[in-house]
Amino acid sequence: MDAESDVLAFDGDAEHSTYMIRTTGEGRDGFGSVHLVTACLHVEFDAWSGTLSGAGSCPADAEPLHPVAPTVVTLPPSTVEGLTSALDEVVAATSADSDSAAIEQAVRASTAGADVAVAVDGSVGVAYSAGRDCVLGRITHDRVVEVWVPPRVVVAPGELGCTGATAANGLATHSPH
Repeated sequence: MDAESDVLAFDGDAEHSTYMIRTTGEGRDGFGSVHLVTACLHVEFDAWSGTLSGAGSCPADAEPLHPVAPTVVTLPPSTVEGLTSALDEVVAATSADSDSAAIEQAVRASTAGADVAVAVDGSVGVAYSAGRDCVLGRITHDRVVEVWVPPRVVVAPGELGCTGATAANGLATHSPH
């Protein structure tokens, strides 16, 4: 059976609108048995977003659906400063004639959980990502530390990506910190 939905009520205008929707579909329990489910939910839109809720009264043939908002994963606010500090410490701890392999090893040791890569020119890049957040940093081949927050659209799936390679190559630069 395909899911079926009906708009039971509408209120609003171009700035703010609310809909009550009844939907019917099939679901399976943990044992694989098929159950017909009829639920209702309220959808509220304003000029910037939409919100789902089970608030309001549902018809007798539908149970309120109480959607749970997904957990939004983000990087801690201190990520830029922490990465800058870690890369500065790597530069201070390695000798001026250290090769990119030695710098890469030191970066990996001081940036646990980060994606690390080396560019063709020897720059070592680091990327931290969580959800839609991304912080990139690198130690250039001439030992300069750069850390930046790239525009989200540039590192979105299908684009450059929030990767150590993007950072190592100095791509997706925005406003270096």
